[in-house]
Amino acid sequence: DGIDQGPRATTADVVVSRIYHAAGFFVPCNRVAYFDASILRIDPEAEAEDDHGDDVPLEQHHVDAVLSKALRTPDGRYRASASLFIDGRPIGPFTYQGVRDDDPNDIVPHEDRRELRGSRLLAAWTNHFDAREQNTLAAFVETSKGRGHVRHYIIDFGDCFGSVWEPPMLGRRLGHSYYLDFSYMAEDFLTLGVVTRPWDVARFGPTGPVLGYYEAELFEPEPWRPGYPNPAFSRMSERDAAWMARIIARFSDAHLETLIDTASLADEALRRVLFEVLRRRRDEILKRYLDRLSPLAHPRIALFASRADARGAPPVRWVCLEDLAVSSGISAANDRLYAARAFRGAPLEPAGQRPIRRPKPNEVCVELPRAFSVRATSSASLDAPERAYVVVDVWAGTRSHESFPLRVHLYGHGVAADAPALLDEYSVVGLERPDERNPATR
Repeated sequence: DGIDQGPRATTADVVVSRIYHAAGFFVPCNRVAYFDASILRIDPEAEAEDDHGDDVPLEQHHVDAVLSKALRTPDGRYRASASLFIDGRPIGPFTYQGVRDDDPNDIVPHEDRRELRGSRLLAAWTNHFDAREQNTLAAFVETSKGRGHVRHYIIDFGDCFGSVWEPPMLGRRLGHSYYLDFSYMAEDFLTLGVVTRPWDVARFGPTGPVLGYYEAELFEPEPWRPGYPNPAFSRMSERDAAWMARIIARFSDAHLETLIDTASLADEALRRVLFEVLRRRRDEILKRYLDRLSPLAHPRIALFASRADARGAPPVRWVCLEDLAVSSGISAANDRLYAARAFRGAPLEPAGQRPIRRPKPNEVCVELPRAFSVRATSSASLDAPERAYVVVDVWAGTRSHESFPLRVHLYGHGVAADAPALLDEYSVVGLERPDERNPATR
C-alpha cells in the first residue's frame, strides 16, 4: 500500500475479489499480509530498469526507493496483498469479444456471454474502471493426462474503491467517462461546455484521498463507464442487467460487513464509510435494474390446505416465489401488490386468476390449477394428458409501479406421494421474464 491512499489498494484487491467470487466468477485467492523489510532477500539474478530504460542488477537502493513510498503500520511493518497461485497453467488473458482459437469449448462470442455483459454492474458497483482484457487470465486445468479444460479468471482489482490519478480532473472522471470519450466531447462542444458533469463537482469524501472519489451521491449505474470501452459491457441488455441485479440482491448488509472484515482495516471510520458507499451503490443498482423485469425468483412447490377443507377437499399445490425487491430492502413488504393468472394445456388455454397468499414478508405463493381433469387415489387413466402443461404469470409491484410478469412453466405428472387423493404433482421446468404483459401463448 502507498502512503497517499493508505490501505485502499489492498482492501480493494481482497474485498472485490471476494465479491466477484461470490457472484460466480473465478478469481485469485487474495489476502492482506504484513511483513518486515528485514525478511526481504534480493535474488542475484533479479533486475531493475534504470532511468534510461536499460536493465540493471536489482540492488538494495532500488528496494528502498519503493519502500520509501509505502505505508507502514505503527509497529513498522508494511501492509501488502498476497495472492495464491491460480489453479492450472496460465495461457494468457481472455478477451471481452470473440473466442479463443485454441479452445474448442469456446464457441460463444464473449461479447454475447451474459456473465461478461452483466459483470458491468459488478464493475460499476466497485468502480472497477480498469475492467479490460489485461486484467483477465485464462488457465488450462488438467483433469487427466493430456486432457482438461480452460478456466477463465478475472484478476487485479487494485483500481477499485477510488484509485486517485493525476491530474485531478482525470481522476474525477474515472467511472463517469472513457479516457477518450467522443460522445461527451461532442456534447460539450455543441453545448459550449455549459452542462455540469459529475467530475465537475466530484470531491474527496470523509476519508480524504484514501477512498478518493469513490462515493454514492453522484453514482448512476446506467451511464457508468470503464476507462476503456469494453465490448461486452457495451452490449449489456436490460435482461443481462436484471440477471446480475438478482445476483447482487443476494448481498445483504451482513454480507458486506463480513466482506469488509477480510480487509483487516484498523480504522473503524474508514470501514464504516466503505460499507455505506458499497451499500448505497448496491441499492442504486437494484433500484434501477431489479424491478423493471420481474424481481420474483427461486420458485418452489408448496402444499397448503385447501380453503374448502371443511367439505373434505384435498390440499392443493402452490408455487411460491421470493420477491427480491423485498429481500434486498429496496421495497417494503407492506407496499407490495401481487396478481397471478394461469394457463394450461396444449395449446394453452386460460385457467383464470389465481388465489394469492404470503407465508413470509418476502414470499408470494400462487395456487396452481388442476393439471388433469380427473383425480384418483392410486393409478388412473388420464382423459387429457396433453393438459399436463401449466403456465403461471405472476406480477409484483406497488400502487405506482408494476413490473413485467414472471412466467413460470410447470409440468403436472403422476400421483403425489404425500397426498394420494391429489393427482397433481408439479415440477418447475422453466422461467421467463417477458418484457410485455400479453398472455402466454406457448
